[in-house]
Amino acid sequence: VPGGVQQCVVLRHAERADQCLGHPWASSHDFSLWPLDPPLTDAGLMAAEETAREICRFLFKGCHQSQSRAASPHDCAWRVVTSPFLRCVQTAVEVCKAIGQGCELEVDMALGEVYGPEVMGEYEPKATHRTFEEVRRYCEKHNVAVYGQPLGQSPQWPECLRMARARFLESFVGHLQNSAEHRRALLVTHGDGVAATLSAMAAMRGRFVDRVHYCGFFVAEANDVSSLEQNTDDALGHGTATSSPSWRV
Repeated sequence: VPGGVQQCVVLRHAERADQCLGHPWASSHDFSLWPLDPPLTDAGLMAAEETAREICRFLFKGCHQSQSRAASPHDCAWRVVTSPFLRCVQTAVEVCKAIGQGCELEVDMALGEVYGPEVMGEYEPKATHRTFEEVRRYCEKHNVAVYGQPLGQSPQWPECLRMARARFLESFVGHLQNSAEHRRALLVTHGDGVAATLSAMAAMRGRFVDRVHYCGFFVAEANDVSSLEQNTDDALGHGTATSSPSWRV
């Protein structure tokens, strides 16, 4: 990355099993335990792997193969942070594998799914996603280390879409600030998370992002992270973007 320029990638997870008609996961024991935390389909895993390679080709230009192996994300050129939901974790693991050994994964509860009736159903669920230890075991099985303990706070019930989009945007800004020394951050989250953060970019002035396809992502660059002026209404479609033009998408 050129001196003084910061980059951030925001990526939606790949195809989830419960949205694939006839997928066997819907009748599995795992479904009975975690009905709101589906894994990726086989096609989704392949798409996540290909998307990870695409991001590497686009941004890293091969340097991920030659960079020194870091002991923590604070020494790594890229910070990779994911929602705690399995579909996001699986997608993020493919990104970490594409970057190379030494790229540890961080889990942020604030990047999780919308926690309200619009997504979860009328009543508050008893459990929405797997435990942090289960996430850690999955990652280690795929030779990806999970750094520290979960970041952020889980949302409170009932969370409406507007509140969730504000949460996603706040988390996005926080990770940009925390990643300033590394100059690169990659967040893996849900469709509304990508939509909210993209809608807040100055390049999207006057436009509102409603939906994001599986594995959809955008790349933002800026000379100064402090130039991003957060406006919740932008992410919700109740105004126009006010982010500084120094952020390029």
